[in-house]
Amino acid sequence: MNPQDDYISIAEFARMAGISPAAVYKRVNNKVDNQLLTHIKIVDGKKRINKGALELFNGPGSQPVINQSSQPVDNQLLTILQENMDVLKGELEVKNKQLNDQAEQSNRQLEIKDKQIEQLSKANDRLNDRLQEANQLNHQNQILLDQQKQPKQIEEHPSGPVKKSFWSKLFRK
Repeated sequence: MNPQDDYISIAEFARMAGISPAAVYKRVNNKVDNQLLTHIKIVDGKKRINKGALELFNGPGSQPVINQSSQPVDNQLLTILQENMDVLKGELEVKNKQLNDQAEQSNRQLEIKDKQIEQLSKANDRLNDRLQEANQLNHQNQILLDQQKQPKQIEEHPSGPVKKSFWSKLFRK
């Protein structure tokens, strides 16, 4: 196995150790605890760290090292976060109820509007029928008026030509 294979980037090392790269750099640059400096090697101008340094972060059971003094703070933080989540869940439930109420109200309003539209449509149909009837009556009235305005034609009697009076024969024009 190539000894170069045992050296990995800081980012890879941080991922394997379960911490951030900044935490690795902080430990590398720590003047008091410089255990990591023995595992650092510069390759192509970049810092590389030996995989063996994982034991400094993880114990022999390969569990991440937890600072016991930060445990109570983490518990307090978790408690606060849980309380905030509970409050937010409650607010979310209230908002969901409000949205459902608004949706129901909108549906009721839509039903009312649909009924109004249906009533207006029926009224419009009745008015169209009345308008058609009025147009037919108007047309019939126009025909009657035209007939009244035309001069009356003299109808010939079926008995033959009309007889002229004596005077009309005398004064013929």
